[in-house]
Amino acid sequence: MRNGPLKFHRSAEALYYSRPDLKSGKILVQTIADNTSFYSDRQIAHDKRTQELMHTLGCPSVADLKHIIKMNAIKDCPVTVDDIILAEKIFGPDVASLKGKTV
Repeated sequence: MRNGPLKFHRSAEALYYSRPDLKSGKILVQTIADNTSFYSDRQIAHDKRTQELMHTLGCPSVADLKHIIKMNAIKDCPVTVDDIILAEKIFGPDVASLKGKTV
């Protein structure tokens, strides 16, 4: 079993890679359940409300959503910029908006 920092090697094509240690059974996967374990139920509820707002607005980018909130374009909006940042930390990038903007 490998202890210590994870080492990345440089390939001939100048790309970095790491070989997983299959004997230890450890893999590098980040799940929403792991991410939510660090936050309170109230913060998670705020983040779900943030995702609902994002989908209601037609999946704008995170930067655009922050600008909309900062400009106070939505009257009595319960979502704050801090909620947007926290939602991105917990849930990662929004899959619906990524599918609509990438090929």
